[in-house]
Amino acid sequence: MDINAFIKIINTNYDNIIQKSEIDEYKKTNFVNCIFNDYLATIQEDISIDDFINNYNTSTAFTKNPFNIEPQPEQTKTPKSYEEIPDGWLEGLKDARNQDISKLNLTKEQLINLRVDSTTIMSDEQKLILNPIIKKMKSPGLGIDELHGTGITGKNIRIAMLDSRLSYNGEFSKQIVHYENLTGEESADSFHGNALASIAVGKDCGVAPDAQLVYYAVNSCKTYTQAINKIIEQNRQLKSEGKSPISVISISCGFDLLDDYEQNYQALRTAIDNAESEGIAVITCDMNRDNKNRYPVGTNPQSDINSSSNYRIWKVLRRDDWYSDVVPRNEKEKTLLIPGEFRTVAGQFNDYRYEGADGGESWTVPYLAGCFALAKQVNPNIEYGEFYATALETADDCYNYDDNNYIGRIINPQRLISTIQKNKIGF
Repeated sequence: MDINAFIKIINTNYDNIIQKSEIDEYKKTNFVNCIFNDYLATIQEDISIDDFINNYNTSTAFTKNPFNIEPQPEQTKTPKSYEEIPDGWLEGLKDARNQDISKLNLTKEQLINLRVDSTTIMSDEQKLILNPIIKKMKSPGLGIDELHGTGITGKNIRIAMLDSRLSYNGEFSKQIVHYENLTGEESADSFHGNALASIAVGKDCGVAPDAQLVYYAVNSCKTYTQAINKIIEQNRQLKSEGKSPISVISISCGFDLLDDYEQNYQALRTAIDNAESEGIAVITCDMNRDNKNRYPVGTNPQSDINSSSNYRIWKVLRRDDWYSDVVPRNEKEKTLLIPGEFRTVAGQFNDYRYEGADGGESWTVPYLAGCFALAKQVNPNIEYGEFYATALETADDCYNYDDNNYIGRIINPQRLISTIQKNKIGF
């Protein structure tokens, strides 16, 4: 088959591959050549050309740095007890990736609290308990699926994200319109970035599954600064072409843990300020800047995840008694709570990873960025400050489902979007 015949087939399938209106002619030509060469390299008698095209990893055609599927580890470890399962982020919260737990006699609670992915070997009995929960927890919860059902999906809205390198995952790859690696690293470190991308724009996990993602892989204050400056220039170009601009930058980092924090943090702050002056919202985990009153919560995976009455504060804060009676209610009422535990997200190996009780603040940022994308879809003129104030105003009072302790205000996406529409906020 020559490329001209191949182009004809692509054109008949074009709308099923990407959003045609967002691709210029240069990128379209690159795409045709890229997919044609890949087809020639992998041609098989048992796959039709149509199937090949429709299942093609479009990220390799539209990104500056293509990303590939990350290989799974070759060996699986076999812990002899629950205690031997490695700890996750926090001591006592177990990470069962690359572990054979099939012979362990685990309680239902222990199983539900684990972190697992396709490298976890489980018994049939364990799968019977956990697999339905893994499937259920792909949903963002809190009524967002109902918003999607009404067509509010973040369509034509652009989100930028800065985090670790990505590996290919079908959960979010088709939503990426730009991917660039500034880390200088060749090997993928996709544990964090893949999860965040899926929370924002994943087809099954995402808050805004039809939003487009501009992604930069970064690993220092310097590279964060470089990425933000690039995003500012990209945004100016998009506006000059009459295209939808980048609405928000999602950064799940507190910066002070980065090696060059002392040397380069101020330049990063300046870049963030410049982005905001250009009309791009910036959401981070920076406690010095905008994360003093935003915390993660987790739902009971066995309950109704759309009800705010079935959530509790993140385990870190409970352990530190942050939400004990010492914290006055008027301070808690300033706190916006965002789902950040017991989520199923995109894994490293073109699979899914269930986070169990070991989520965290990182997960709240893309969730909030996704909600802002939904708001921008119904009202392109709304600014982030108006959005956040409305999110807190329309949130529900939240009490831990297990001890009934008041913990703050949990976001109510349906009421938030409805209020923005009905009250013409930002118009």
